Amino acid sequence: MLVVSTPEIPALKNVKFFLEYLRQHELTQGRTSIVLNRFPSIEGVSLEDVQQHLRQPVSVNIPSAGQLVTYSINRGVPVVLSHPQSWVAQSLRKLGAYIAGEQGSQISMAPEKGRGRRQKGATGERRGLFAALRAK
Repeated sequence: MLVVSTPEIPALKNVKFFLEYLRQHELTQGRTSIVLNRFPSIEGVSLEDVQQHLRQPVSVNIPSAGQLVTYSINRGVPVVLSHPQSWVAQSLRKLGAYIAGEQGSQISMAPEKGRGRRQKGATGERRGLFAALRAK
């Protein structure tokens, strides 16, 4: 079972209650994995504090990439196709690998070497809203 949370106190509080409920009722028996969405975030709770609070390691993190995700959603193209080298796409592939049981898909705190966090359009150039609308 994947339990998705963000690194904010109210969300983590609710996740902790949920995990305690699962433990008390022996519903998953160690088959629960934490996915931390929008991590790392500005002014968010640290990974160490999240893991200590939840008493469980974070298995996978999905970084905050609002512009890329919005670009992807508005065009109906998965971010792993529109921006395959982005940190968020790499993390989503790692989440898929983690679910599939492949090794080497644990949390990554930064993009892989050579992979910047610069957010661009699908063709590589920076595009604003009006340029994207004119292109259609």
